[in-house]
Amino acid sequence: MPVFRKRDYKSPKRKIFEENALEKSVERQGKKRAYSNRTVWSQEHASLPVIAHNFPQIFRSGGFIDQRIAEMKRPLAVLDWGCGSGVAADELARELGGKARVYGFSKDSYRKWQGIDNVKFIHSSSADLLRYIKPGSLDLIYSFNGLRHYPIEAFDSSGMQNYLNALAGKLSKGGKLVFNFTAAQENEIAELQSLTAGKKFSFEFPDSPWRKVCITRLK
Repeated sequence: MPVFRKRDYKSPKRKIFEENALEKSVERQGKKRAYSNRTVWSQEHASLPVIAHNFPQIFRSGGFIDQRIAEMKRPLAVLDWGCGSGVAADELARELGGKARVYGFSKDSYRKWQGIDNVKFIHSSSADLLRYIKPGSLDLIYSFNGLRHYPIEAFDSSGMQNYLNALAGKLSKGGKLVFNFTAAQENEIAELQSLTAGKKFSFEFPDSPWRKVCITRLK
């Protein structure tokens, strides 16, 4: 799984590999990864203020992030799912400084990643991502217009429901997964809510007409 971060290149082979892998889209094909020219998305440069406007209970002063830092007394682990060019992840890492380890995930890689400090960018398929994150290791997963484009049929027959269940399983106790979703995903999310609410996760739908959801891991 390629991980990109700003660095001094000590290995010429690594530099060549990263140059060849940037500006590419990756998919898993059997045991191998296949690369192609990346998709251009309309929100690939979304900024932190835009995301904070959509999820104020998470990112605004006194919100979840501030409360979590005070509670845990350690750096938080934060994943931007569908991070695009990394603008929001970069701004969040700068804002929190040493209070958080920020990761960006995207199936599409960006040359801009090479110039960003303090963020590790994970370039893989969405299913592969789950293999590399330990259960209970993340405090916050957020996705702005990323998970809403997740193809329902891509994971398995239960689609979005199973993927969200697996992704939320990477949260530590009290951790949150927040994202906006499409009308096509409503049934999958509603079924996941009915199966897990009050047991492993709790669900909130702030500004529900705009299709936003916050999943909190209870135990």
